[in-house]
Amino acid sequence: WKCCGVIAYTDWHETLKEKVVPDRCCQEHYQNCGRNSTNMFWNRGCFEKVEEWLDENKHLLGTIGMVILVVQVGVTKNYFILPPRFLLSFCICLATC
Repeated sequence: WKCCGVIAYTDWHETLKEKVVPDRCCQEHYQNCGRNSTNMFWNRGCFEKVEEWLDENKHLLGTIGMVILVVQVGVTKNYFILPPRFLLSFCICLATC
């Protein structure tokens, strides 16, 4: 995701009680790269990246949630009146809209 920490890579300094970051924060990744303070780290925090991803994929996540809801209600109420082929087509249609 090319991010580090919640707000920025410096979040790790307080957490780890020293000026190091996990290796996955290094732009050029190699073992123990997070211990070298001259390395370039990802400046952007992961909270912002996760927010962006959720916003970009909200329709897909909503569709998945609705499909799960329909299946759960159908199974609990024991009344699937629609043929499974129709449900599959409906889900694919929602996902591509």
